[in-house]
Amino acid sequence: MNEHQTEPSLRDVARNAGASARYLADIQSVVEQINENLKTLRRETRIYCRNTHVKDDKWYHPRLRAIPVDRPLAAAIRHATALANSLEFASRRRRAHDDAVRALPDRRRERQLARDKKFKEAAALRSTPETPPVPTEEPSNEYTGPQSVWDIKRGEKSA
Repeated sequence: MNEHQTEPSLRDVARNAGASARYLADIQSVVEQINENLKTLRRETRIYCRNTHVKDDKWYHPRLRAIPVDRPLAAAIRHATALANSLEFASRRRRAHDDAVRALPDRRRERQLARDKKFKEAAALRSTPETPPVPTEEPSNEYTGPQSVWDIKRGEKSA
């Protein structure tokens, strides 16, 4: 099949969250079947390689010879498992994206209402006339000395 022939159908799948989830689930099931086949292949290969004895072998020699065969299969199984998990994660994220996009207008409307309410309250507070504070006693015009440490000039000693 030509790459250009598959593009329109995959575009349709990408635009629909349900279709994306079904497509990813199909791929995930294929990957899990491949993973099971790899596990079976690994088990049978280990059994065969570990039971292959050569004359004058020590008991551990077949195991050592089986390691270079076993490690790549184990890595392939790990990668297949990670791929299946990533496909499931991508499906969940795709659905969450659509939910977030659907909820976005409501969230924006709520934020705008909250903003308008805040500005109306601030305008109401500005429109009320402030009463000047009533002095309780008359201020004296006498100098009483420094009121804080910052009022003391350099070189002067405090009391």
